[in-house]
Amino acid sequence: MTGELIGANIETLEMAKGTSIWPPDSRLGRRDPAARDVEEAPQPQTVKHWLRNYLATGVLGGSARYFLARPMGYTQQAMFELWDTVQAVLAEAGRRTCRSSRNVDYGHTSPAGVLPLGCNARVDPVNRTINVVDAGVR
Repeated sequence: MTGELIGANIETLEMAKGTSIWPPDSRLGRRDPAARDVEEAPQPQTVKHWLRNYLATGVLGGSARYFLARPMGYTQQAMFELWDTVQAVLAEAGRRTCRSSRNVDYGHTSPAGVLPLGCNARVDPVNRTINVVDAGVR
């Protein structure tokens, strides 16, 4: 599957919601794959509410794959709870076929890989690879 990388950490998305820096509807929920990470270790229940809001407003409606970075600052138990929460919200929204890749090293992880947002990437879930198709810098 190939698509445009979009995303941000979920706390930044929450701060930007409703502001002039919020991406236009044409750029949200219509791309695939999408990238998300969690930086400040909010409670999984809080993330559940945010994701339900994004699904209800169509922000996460069109993507077929989500990357979830390895969250920093979580205990192992909280990390598994967070992943289960994301899958449960997607299932509630009828998105059981939506694939999510978790524990990806990008964003605010250490080591940190770089996924250049706005570029197209090819995802191969069988070989567990993400290949950026476009030049990251123009």
